[in-house]
Amino acid sequence: MDAFCHGEPIWDEGLTWDGDWPQFTNCFQHTVLVWISCGFLWITSPFYVLYLTSRPRNELPFTHLFIVKLFTCGALFVLRAVQTFQALDKSSGFDAEISDCVIHMITYVLLVAFIVAEKRNGVIASPVLFSFWLISLLANIIPFYSKIKLEENKEDMLSFSVFYIVYGFNLIGFLTSCVAEKIPPGSFNTNGNLEVSASVLSRITFWWINRMLIAGYKGLREDHLVPLNPRDTTATTVPVFQAHIKEEEDRVRKKQRRRQHLESSFYFQHKPPSMSRRKKKTSHTDEKTPLLQAESNETYAAPSTSHYTNDTTPTSGDTTTGTNEKAERGGVSIFRVIIKTFWWQILSCQSLMLVQTVAVLVNPLVMKAMIQFTEGTEATWKGYVYAVAMFTLSSLQSLSQYVASFYTTNFGLRLSASITSAVYRKALTMNSEARRESTVGEIVNLMSVDARNLEMYATYSFWLWMSPIWIIVALYLLYTTVGVSMFAGLGFMALLFAANTYLMNKMRIYQKTIMKIRDKRVKVINEILNGIKILKLYAWEPSFEDKVGKIRNEELGVLLKSSLVGSFITFAWTAAMYWMTLLTFMTYVFVDESHNLTASTSFVALSYFNIIRLAVNVLPIMIREGVKSVVSLGRINRYLNTPDLDTSNVTRDSTSDNAIDISDGTFSWDTDTAPTLRDITLRVKRGSLVAVVGQVGTGKSSLVSAMLGEMETVTGHISVSGSVAYVPQQAWIQNDTLRNNVLFGQDFDHQRYHRVLDACALRPDLDILAAGDLTEIGEKGINLSGGQKQRVSVARAVYSDADVILLDDPLSAVDSHVGKQIFNEVINQGGILHGKTRVLVTHGLQWLPKVDTIVVLSQGTISEMGSYEDLMSHDGAFAQFLTNYLTQHDEESDEEEDEEAQIVKRDILQRLVSRESDTESGTDETAKGRILQRLKSRESESDHHDVRRRKRSRGLSESVKGSAQGDKGKKEVADTSKIMTEEEMESGRVDKGVYLELAKALGFRYSLVMLVLFTIYNVAALGGNLWLSVWTDDAELSNLTALPPDSDRRRELNDFYLGIYAALGLAQTVFVVIYAVIMAFRQIHASRLMHRRMLERIMRAPMSFFDTTPLGRIVNRFSQDMDMLDSEICLDVEIWVDNVEQVLSTVIAISYTTPIFLAVFAPAFLVYFFVMRFYVGTSCQIRRLQSKKRSPIYSHFGESLTGATVIRAYGAQQRFIQQSQHRVDALFTCSYNANAAARWLGVRLDFIGSILILAAGLFTVGSRDTLSAGIVGLSLSYALEVTGKMNMVVRMSTEMETNIVSLERIAEYTNIQSEAPWSAIPRPKPDWPQRGHLRFHGYSSRYRPGLDLVIRDLTCDFNPGEKVGIVGRTGAGKSSMTLALFRLIEPAAGNVTVDDVDIASLGLHDLRQKLNILPQDPVIFDGTIRMNLNPLGGHSDDQVWTALQQAHLSSYVRSLPDGLDHVCGEGGENLSMGQRQLLCLARALLRKTKILVLDEATAAVDMETDDLIQTTIRQAFNDCTILTIAHRINTVMDYDRILVLDSGRMVECDSPSSLLADPSTAFYKMAKDAGLV
Repeated sequence: MDAFCHGEPIWDEGLTWDGDWPQFTNCFQHTVLVWISCGFLWITSPFYVLYLTSRPRNELPFTHLFIVKLFTCGALFVLRAVQTFQALDKSSGFDAEISDCVIHMITYVLLVAFIVAEKRNGVIASPVLFSFWLISLLANIIPFYSKIKLEENKEDMLSFSVFYIVYGFNLIGFLTSCVAEKIPPGSFNTNGNLEVSASVLSRITFWWINRMLIAGYKGLREDHLVPLNPRDTTATTVPVFQAHIKEEEDRVRKKQRRRQHLESSFYFQHKPPSMSRRKKKTSHTDEKTPLLQAESNETYAAPSTSHYTNDTTPTSGDTTTGTNEKAERGGVSIFRVIIKTFWWQILSCQSLMLVQTVAVLVNPLVMKAMIQFTEGTEATWKGYVYAVAMFTLSSLQSLSQYVASFYTTNFGLRLSASITSAVYRKALTMNSEARRESTVGEIVNLMSVDARNLEMYATYSFWLWMSPIWIIVALYLLYTTVGVSMFAGLGFMALLFAANTYLMNKMRIYQKTIMKIRDKRVKVINEILNGIKILKLYAWEPSFEDKVGKIRNEELGVLLKSSLVGSFITFAWTAAMYWMTLLTFMTYVFVDESHNLTASTSFVALSYFNIIRLAVNVLPIMIREGVKSVVSLGRINRYLNTPDLDTSNVTRDSTSDNAIDISDGTFSWDTDTAPTLRDITLRVKRGSLVAVVGQVGTGKSSLVSAMLGEMETVTGHISVSGSVAYVPQQAWIQNDTLRNNVLFGQDFDHQRYHRVLDACALRPDLDILAAGDLTEIGEKGINLSGGQKQRVSVARAVYSDADVILLDDPLSAVDSHVGKQIFNEVINQGGILHGKTRVLVTHGLQWLPKVDTIVVLSQGTISEMGSYEDLMSHDGAFAQFLTNYLTQHDEESDEEEDEEAQIVKRDILQRLVSRESDTESGTDETAKGRILQRLKSRESESDHHDVRRRKRSRGLSESVKGSAQGDKGKKEVADTSKIMTEEEMESGRVDKGVYLELAKALGFRYSLVMLVLFTIYNVAALGGNLWLSVWTDDAELSNLTALPPDSDRRRELNDFYLGIYAALGLAQTVFVVIYAVIMAFRQIHASRLMHRRMLERIMRAPMSFFDTTPLGRIVNRFSQDMDMLDSEICLDVEIWVDNVEQVLSTVIAISYTTPIFLAVFAPAFLVYFFVMRFYVGTSCQIRRLQSKKRSPIYSHFGESLTGATVIRAYGAQQRFIQQSQHRVDALFTCSYNANAAARWLGVRLDFIGSILILAAGLFTVGSRDTLSAGIVGLSLSYALEVTGKMNMVVRMSTEMETNIVSLERIAEYTNIQSEAPWSAIPRPKPDWPQRGHLRFHGYSSRYRPGLDLVIRDLTCDFNPGEKVGIVGRTGAGKSSMTLALFRLIEPAAGNVTVDDVDIASLGLHDLRQKLNILPQDPVIFDGTIRMNLNPLGGHSDDQVWTALQQAHLSSYVRSLPDGLDHVCGEGGENLSMGQRQLLCLARALLRKTKILVLDEATAAVDMETDDLIQTTIRQAFNDCTILTIAHRINTVMDYDRILVLDSGRMVECDSPSSLLADPSTAFYKMAKDAGLV
């Protein structure tokens, strides 16, 4: 080494540290400095090579920048070669100077290789080369000033000149690394993102986001946002995440197979094989349960099958294990998937925080040196070095922290996007068993709350390892400062940590409970919003409001316990660390030999205490958030491990001769219930038309579901050849344009599209829609009638051009004439679907002679199958079905069909009579007589040409000859094509009124008390630090000669200072704990108050609000925004107040110690204020955009969940997944910009803070002779903290304003317009109305202000007990009359009276409770049958049973194990469609009033349920005034009067016979169009 360095040491402390200036040996300059700069590049090169080789080749063009880079490296290589030859001339061997040149030359070759590789692989900016050039520049600063100081130019001018030329080229190299390469257009996808094209320096300082922030300061719009980096889009992240899920599934499957093999080996050695099917009693009922259940001695249950995500292998031998048990027993670990997907991003992001960790821990050492500098006689240059070192460390800490935070936050977004996508994908694959276990509310919470919990934890996850490191290292350094005294404070911290551990466990339990209750609350709110119209019509809002209130109170009760636990954590944040300091100092004073606490000891120890305090405070928060994340991860894991639909239920066989082939199939809806279909064997030939018929509940819809693969295949096999289209019994409509609902993702073919519209009788509907087929259809098709929705659903299937079309009774929701058109032009052999395979579930007998094959179902089995002629030729199940149906209707209730249907039924009756006459074993004589009687009746009617149509006949609104169409009177469409309103957003900064709203919710007096308490706490904390400065500067204590260590006076002084210090700590403890407890109670009070006020307003909002507001937007207020108020907003305010007061404390302390510091602080404060003003408004606007973009995700998810069967049937899962991901990208674009803007703010504020630290250090050096050590320690301590505190003020101002937007959104919904009061004085008499006399007088009304009138100057009078049919074409105002009667819309002119009482003078509930309605759509809530019938509790169980008896449901309900307590399921999923409608009928019977409105209540039910309802209405409401909104004229032909409406005006009102007698009447023309005359 002597020869290598020519006898000079590498390090000479005397030369470097004890001299007049920092001089370094030549050996050090040629070795250590070279090894640092070049060594960095060589150490990182393997990783960088790996990165470059993993990138796709995407070569950049030759640019001037590229040439300059190569030239710089080449020039440096040549210059280093010159230096090498110079060194060889001077040296006789290989020495340090030569090695310096050689290492640099080799390094430049590596640099050239990297530059070329970067060009080839499309690297825009290289952080590795940027770091190398920067380190090289900094390392060469030492020889730079050394050569000048030593005047080497006098000895060797050539070497001197070459060095500075080299340094110049180093500077050029650094500058080139600060510039990004230009991206050629179209070379690779940048997504319009500015970060992609930014240089390294721009990325470090977040300069690239300037443009957005400048635009935001002027007024941020959505188009100002920077698009997502392609790295962060769902298109990049989700496929990788899903691939790892697939890998994990394969791992689980293999593990499961190994276990099955072991279990089966043991099983077959000890036990005989179990039967493939076993008998099992079951009481389960759902929508597939027969309405009129047949007696059965036993039912069958299939063995359960264990499922995992997607395809899994069943577990042999396990027949009863539930979903949760299966998930626990072994499933996909989402945590493992997260690690596999994001391990590199986690590692790279976390590693950046190491720089911050080093800077944070070294800074107190520098401060200690600075304090000792003021006490000693060291050279002045050292003080400046300390000041610069503190500035450098602070800057490094800032840059590393914000760059790491930016990328960590982006990782959190990618994680959240992946989780959200996985949850959405799961919703499209889960089977019915899993669907019952996971409600919509629960799944929405997985996407909104649980995914965000994981996102937030991932964002701040670095604290999980940084906190222990900070604590351990700081404790070690503290030990070197105060010795064993630190163990006193450490013991207190250990007790505190043990208490925190216990409390965190309690919080974990509370958090689990809170999430469960929150799921329940959101579920109920979601159900309320879906059925809000029914709640208003029946005046049930108070009952459901109380239901939500009870759940909310339960949730807040647990939240209060959690908040009280948080009160102790608040103590840990604040006063507890003061006690740790006190105990340490007290022990030090007693233990140290001098019994003297010096400034260098106390303030350095205080700095380490602050580090420990931050780490200890953050660690419990991270543990608490970790608990929430573990709970959320468990919930997500359980959900993702619920059973999926088995993709092997249906196989695709394109080679089969049959389009559908079912062999010996037994099918069940889940593994724990009895099979719904048994022993099914069915072969449907290609191109054939098959009808499926049977009584209610025999399994017709289940058979279609089995063909779709929606049911579990217990035994047997199903294969389908070709693509499939599906028309469900209840039409599913998207919140999109009518055209897009028909196209359903396919390309637009003008000719085919319009042919489909004509065939499906949709063309006339376009004339009454505001924008034709481009009119937006509201959520759940709110602005379409039931028939229109069904025709759109049929049109979707027809346009799909699928090979197999499955139609689940689509013609029941349209009238018979339109049904006839759709059958003839679409379904029948000559229709548009000719040549396609069609399976039609139907109750229409008139279609049966035209089909190829009829499948008759009975009690879940195929009882008969064949052509119409074959089945009619003998007395089989089909003939029995026809006989049962045709003989159970009396003539009075028999409505007329069109002529073709009449002919078909007459033919059926004749053939039945003929067969009964020829068959000895026919039906009994009574049935035969009834058949003959019906046949004669029909022949008589035919002879008189007075053909009366049955209920499914041609109707008014469905006439294709008319000018408009529709099946259900719907709201007149506004002039705009969009029905859903855009979400309103405030702009700029949050209005101060929102803060007043928070203070009002907390209570003004309580808010003032809490502010005073917190201020006293901070004053006590400031007093403690000032007192510590006074203590350490005490001249008596510092004089060890005057006061020996063991003197009584020293002990008295130390006791005095310790006593005051302890008193200040006690004050902090008392006031902060009182504050925390008050805040816990008032926060719960505020949350309860705001939730109640918002719920009250929502329940009292007019229907127009719900018609124009997506439900997801409202749910977002009750979930995400309310969660923010529950847990975040008050905490943000607390932290903001704390930091503001601490900044004031800092200003006071530094002003007291170094008044000149204010000269720097004042302008810095102005810059802070300007930056805050510049940034906060933009941040708040981004948050509003975030909230706006979040709602469509939930709305789209709810829509997809409802239509999952349709989406799967059409194979559109991937398209809907992409739509969901597009919405997620839109949301995370806002989050990405918010993240970048926050880091932009942090870098600039921290740089200003670093300047303040530098100023404080320089002032200290300049005033070292006039400042005491205690003052310097206090000043530097606060200077080091002022950066963090002021930055926290700005950041928390932003965070507070950002989060308080949630309160702003909640407050917005507490001020929405309300409908009229529910009750008013004077209230009507208890027995009002006694007669049911209804009168409209000059009545006009509109749906919303700004829209046209839907009812115009209507005057009519309906007598008590009169039966009135209201008819008119779509848009005539029929349903508007209903809304007017119930005051869902208010009059613009005129009035409505009931028994001479103006209904406008009544409270809404006083009115609605006295009226009755049977709506078309049966809305059932998730609750018991009793709750659905009697939510207000105003009727006894006897009355409820009577209503059920009249509704023909009594026997069914009595057969249920729970009777009236039987749970109907979400949306009534445990009841069939007919049962739901009968339950609605029971509601009407239970609240029997003098006025009944029928809104085509039987349009969507089968014939049998239709007849039950009509018979009951005639019997139970014979003395009531009945208004029937008739979409089929035949249903009101026997009414007392007919009211004809057109464009909201009354055209005529008279008896049917009078109107039909006059050919000039509108009613006559309608009847003629309908084929009734």
